[in-house]
Amino acid sequence: MCKAVDRFIDPIPGVELLSRARLSIEPEAGITIVVAATRTLPEGFRKKLISIIREERGDNVIVRLFALPRVAEAVPDDSAKPATDTD
Repeated sequence: MCKAVDRFIDPIPGVELLSRARLSIEPEAGITIVVAATRTLPEGFRKKLISIIREERGDNVIVRLFALPRVAEAVPDDSAKPATDTD
């Protein structure tokens, strides 16, 4: 399942897999996937990802998908740094 999920998510720009977990060792245990995205997820993303997981783990597996917004961190301007004594 891991490789199939990676192959699906890796080529999508702006989407990063943060976590994937099986909630139990039982075969029908739920799967939780957490992704971060810089933009709206592509149409059909959720449906396709669930389909990939169910192909690997079985049709009865519960899949939980959490998509979090990924915010780009601004690079601080050097001029905003406090003055230091270098002498």
